[in-house]
Amino acid sequence: MHLFIAHITQDQALLNPTESHHATRVMRLQAGDEILVTSGDGKMYRAVLEQMHQKRSIARILQQEDYQQKRNYHLTMAVSFTKNNDRMEWFAEKATEIGIDAIQPVITHHSERRNINTERLERIILAAVKQSLKAEIPQVLQPIAFNQFVSEPLQATKLIAHCAADYPRIPLQQAITPQASHIILIGPEGDFSPEEISLAAQHQYQAISMGSQRMRTETAALYAVMAMHQAHKL
Repeated sequence: MHLFIAHITQDQALLNPTESHHATRVMRLQAGDEILVTSGDGKMYRAVLEQMHQKRSIARILQQEDYQQKRNYHLTMAVSFTKNNDRMEWFAEKATEIGIDAIQPVITHHSERRNINTERLERIILAAVKQSLKAEIPQVLQPIAFNQFVSEPLQATKLIAHCAADYPRIPLQQAITPQASHIILIGPEGDFSPEEISLAAQHQYQAISMGSQRMRTETAALYAVMAMHQAHKL
């Protein structure tokens, strides 16, 4: 059954022009067909299409579905984007499929890219949400300077992954707090600068290691998403 993003009231789901076009022109659905709908708030519903139009379609809610993919932790990945857009788009897609709440592009001293097309990332994430039948839509936050981001008084388990062996680190798996909010900072190909690592420590970021293997930025970021998933046995 196909999943659509919709504005949901008590007993109706309104599909916007993009979703309506997909339903009518791409999927060739008709009135009477059943679909799944979500507004991205963690709830999913079974609905039946009643009014079909390529710019505005309406479905009637039949029942709330038993959503099996709900997570009991919150994860924000703060990542220094690579020069190659395709690699970060791949990360956003796969992280959405596994389970993530927000992607925060962070501009660091060694960042290869400072201009990020957040609208394109949002489209990729929406497609991944629908393909993997998720009821939560991860946020794509606006790019922010590293110094500003780590200085924000965020309430979460705050972790920074780096490769500087002369700074004490603990394995990522040991730093995970069960059923809690987490922020994990992943640096650029040139790693974080010593000044950035020190500043993060001053703001209560725990330095973590992902083992001895050498990974690209997007690989390290996805590794962290998967580690969180496995730690909660989902």
